[in-house]
Amino acid sequence: MLLSPNPLYKAYWVAQCRYTRNGEQFKGVMTVAGTSQPQAIKQMRQYFTAHPGEYTFADYDTLIPLITHIEQSSTLELPLIRQVREQHNAKVSAVLVDKCNLTHPRPSEKGDIHYREGQPTFIEYSHLYVVIDSGEYHRQTGQHLVPKLHGSQLPWKSLYQGETQDSLEDKAPYLVHIAANQAGQRFLAHYLNLPHKASLGLFINSLKPFTDIHRQMRKLTYLYNQKLESWNFFRFYDVKHFIPFIESLTHGQLINVVNGVNAFYGYSAQYPDGVEITFHPDYLYDGSKREPLFINTYLYNHYANITQLQTVAKAKALIEQFSQVEGDELEGDALMGYCIHAANCSFLDDIHQSKALLYDLQARYLCRHQPRTWQIANEKAAPYKYNQVLLSYHRYIACLNTQGEMK
Repeated sequence: MLLSPNPLYKAYWVAQCRYTRNGEQFKGVMTVAGTSQPQAIKQMRQYFTAHPGEYTFADYDTLIPLITHIEQSSTLELPLIRQVREQHNAKVSAVLVDKCNLTHPRPSEKGDIHYREGQPTFIEYSHLYVVIDSGEYHRQTGQHLVPKLHGSQLPWKSLYQGETQDSLEDKAPYLVHIAANQAGQRFLAHYLNLPHKASLGLFINSLKPFTDIHRQMRKLTYLYNQKLESWNFFRFYDVKHFIPFIESLTHGQLINVVNGVNAFYGYSAQYPDGVEITFHPDYLYDGSKREPLFINTYLYNHYANITQLQTVAKAKALIEQFSQVEGDELEGDALMGYCIHAANCSFLDDIHQSKALLYDLQARYLCRHQPRTWQIANEKAAPYKYNQVLLSYHRYIACLNTQGEMK
């Protein structure tokens, strides 16, 4: 793999740690400054001993150079590299990030959330609800949802209230009680016949009456983003958002979402025929303390990773279209794997803007067997080193021209 990393990354290490903090056991990742392994170990010890009342045990399983860790990774490591950059700028020797609370793992880590193929259905002594995105309904049918609901003979109400509801009436999510009668069956059949159910809404099978489930779902529409320190509308009623959301929650947070719910149903690219989402039976009547809901770092990183993967996938498509030749040894998953590794090398070179990455990954692919050509391309692009996009573009052009000369 072609590497030209920023020299500052050579002075950092990555440790996989185990530790006990305030009586709870954790696994985490520590980034440590150090010109050698002994120095990095010394910095780790100083970090834990600086908090003697907080940490009662600490050890590490692996400790390797940051660049080696990035090279060996099969996932995109931009968040880790950004963390090291912030750590360097703040002149902090060690930063520890929790990855797993072993004493109190998330419900998703304990296997308390279950997925299987399934479609919304009526259950005796239970209520079937659906949250519908009115904007998406209009895009798919050309009709406004509110008049449709007025004529449905079913209970319904917007999950937005006040000025938000007034200004976003045709974009708001609406909760509809699908009764087990002819009106409800007609509405359910109409919904299930729409072409793109995945982005349309989420079904809920619950023991709770309409007013209670409305109150419960309203909490999910507007969440605080811890990372950005801002409030955001949240489309929990889209399965591609709902699944990572519930998997990010603690026990007390998940109770806030699923208490009194038998199952959620929805559709996605992963579940085109429908998915039934259920939970450990204890959550149905769990009366333990609820915790506030918000977009935590786990969920924020999930969305950041999706954005990065979309850019890498675009680069892969460009390589397939313009840079591959007959008999090329990389295609499909192998090419995607290469692009992920190449993107990590770009991150180490402080190339991370989307447009810059598109050029850089194509350049790296063209020169993947030609380190000397890559070196020459770097030299030609050097005058543009203070602009990621221009640097990557000129590096790509230099690599492309070299390929033309070789043919």
